Amino acid sequence: MEILAWLDRHPALLGVLAYTIGSALVNWLARVDTPEAWERLKSAHPRIAAGYAVMRAVGVDPIKLARAIVTLAQARWPGPPVSGGPKNPDKLP
Repeated sequence: MEILAWLDRHPALLGVLAYTIGSALVNWLARVDTPEAWERLKSAHPRIAAGYAVMRAVGVDPIKLARAIVTLAQARWPGPPVSGGPKNPDKLP
């Protein structure tokens, strides 16, 4: 219940959360499996295909959204990916 009270005090954040979750849901529902299926959809239903394109264009990337949520939960920004290679390839031992 504290979460709902906190969200009630922060309506802008609630709007952002609703938008991102709704957008991710729309992107997932509007996915087209193959380029050939996308071409068939554009030929058969151009307005539906254009609607999907608009919704996906203003939406968010679900993978990036998940990473951001994990970052918020962990309260720390992840560093760059760990590289197994040398620090400076020009100065090999």
